[in-house]
Amino acid sequence: MAYIFDFENYRDYLKRYYEEKRKSNPQFSYQVFARIAGLKNKSFLHNIISGKKNLTKSHIAKLSQALKHTPEEAEYFENIIHYTQAPAENEKERSYYRKQAQQISGNAKIQLVRKDQCEYYSKWYHSAIRALVEIYPLRDDYERVGKLLAPPITALQAKKSIQLLERLDFIAKGEDGVYQYVKEKKIKTSQDIPHIAKNKFHIQCTDLAKKAIRNNPPESRHAVSITMGISQETYEGIIKEIHTFRNAVRVLIDKDKNPELVYQMEILMFPLSIDKESD
Repeated sequence: MAYIFDFENYRDYLKRYYEEKRKSNPQFSYQVFARIAGLKNKSFLHNIISGKKNLTKSHIAKLSQALKHTPEEAEYFENIIHYTQAPAENEKERSYYRKQAQQISGNAKIQLVRKDQCEYYSKWYHSAIRALVEIYPLRDDYERVGKLLAPPITALQAKKSIQLLERLDFIAKGEDGVYQYVKEKKIKTSQDIPHIAKNKFHIQCTDLAKKAIRNNPPESRHAVSITMGISQETYEGIIKEIHTFRNAVRVLIDKDKNPELVYQMEILMFPLSIDKESD
């Protein structure tokens, strides 16, 4: 599902939304999309997405309502529209709307992991070590770093991971030689990161979760599941709630001034039945 807070360019957001609606319902078209949004010209949205036309203020409210935005999402949507449509040479205006959008999403401190940085997702322990430097005063004592993780990794793996994190500018040494701070407290995956890279990371984390359920005492981990029969609309609503929850978790993380352990949280939702019964 196209999650609006993952986008800064509203045209990319609308394109992703349209593609996903079309995939789940082949009858969905620009004409249907325009009708839902109360727009008479069926080619209008196609021209908007392709960059041939801009949205006006009167269109924004209609479109936001058609997209079933929450008040927060509607406000964010309006700001990224102004940001996207502002002249490239008017950096002051673009910067203003971008900051407004970031404030609304609660992601002002988020650093995007770009396509050229996707190696970050190649091993589960890269993100774990990045979080570890917020807890322990780590130097180039790679054996110690490796043993601080659960499960532990080798000194060579820890060394290569730290070198990668430094190269990507995700961690940095202080003047005393200690990796004592992270460049940006929160990071988020760019839409440009290949799915295969993200999938590999999630598969590794899922394997770690299985080991934790088998080996860790119940008080040190939490697992919950629901098996349900739902519609596509309800599915999209649940995904939206998951994203809202994720943002709430980020707020709690920001308020935590005394981290003690590195945790990994994975929220999975996937089908257990076929899409349609075959004839």
